[in-house]
Amino acid sequence: MINWLKLDINILNDSKIKIIRKYPDGDALFVLWIGLLCLAMKSNRPGIIEIADSIPYEKSELANEFNLELKTVEMGLVLFQRLQMIEIYESGAIGVLNFMKHQELDKILENKKKNREKVQKFREKQKLLCNGYVTVTTPECNRTDIDRESDSDKDREKDKKIHECADALFESLPQETKTDLKECPKKKIGKEDIEQVYNAYPSRCPVSDPPRATGKSLSDKEKIKKKIKNGYSPEELIETINEYVRQCVLSRTYIKNFATFLNNIPDVKALREGPPGNFESGSDEIVRLALEKLEREGVDVSKYRSD
Repeated sequence: MINWLKLDINILNDSKIKIIRKYPDGDALFVLWIGLLCLAMKSNRPGIIEIADSIPYEKSELANEFNLELKTVEMGLVLFQRLQMIEIYESGAIGVLNFMKHQELDKILENKKKNREKVQKFREKQKLLCNGYVTVTTPECNRTDIDRESDSDKDREKDKKIHECADALFESLPQETKTDLKECPKKKIGKEDIEQVYNAYPSRCPVSDPPRATGKSLSDKEKIKKKIKNGYSPEELIETINEYVRQCVLSRTYIKNFATFLNNIPDVKALREGPPGNFESGSDEIVRLALEKLEREGVDVSKYRSD
């Protein structure tokens, strides 16, 4: 997530901002606009203002978020729509028009791509640098203790030069590239591992009636790959998914969209301290019918039951 927002230094001279500030509570309307831009940047889908995937803000929630009066928020949303600054979708989510363009998010993504390429080139330079030092040995029978000691000193000197050169190359990189390099462990990730994690998460919520889709998409596989690169094992992810869904069933809570789950993976130990008991002993018929439906569709629901 990006923790900053791009604003033009001439924003107060913008014709639309001038119109907004001439209204009653104009300064409060301006605060509302800046707040909406901040929420749009914090969103999982930049430019779309929502609490979570497919969960829009209510007007009263926006008023509480920015410490504004409800009537100010209501008037502001109508005004921003008329000025073609926002769009309100059927779901209730608010979209900031031309957000990606004004925030230049495409350039940011391009810069990240370039940084990854720099990291790759840096590694190649390290490999070439290390391969440039060749140790020449002589037959052991002709070597004296002095020769061995001398060779040991030379080896230590060569190792020192290698580290000094590598450190110099590393320090010459931009700070963002150095951070990416430090946080990028070398791991081989198989497609089967990604598929196993992807398939472990239900395509439909077993609690809702009827079971609603959990929004799984191909982009989630890239997120899974990134999580594994950052230290999660496929087994850990699958175990966490199974425990999370089981606890949602026990507490009769709708499971999150898959993308939202991957953005904030819960701790499996904390999950196990969740609501006790077995869903079969409850009185909620919806849970039982939903799981039976999933079972008829070929989904293994045994992993969502308590022992």
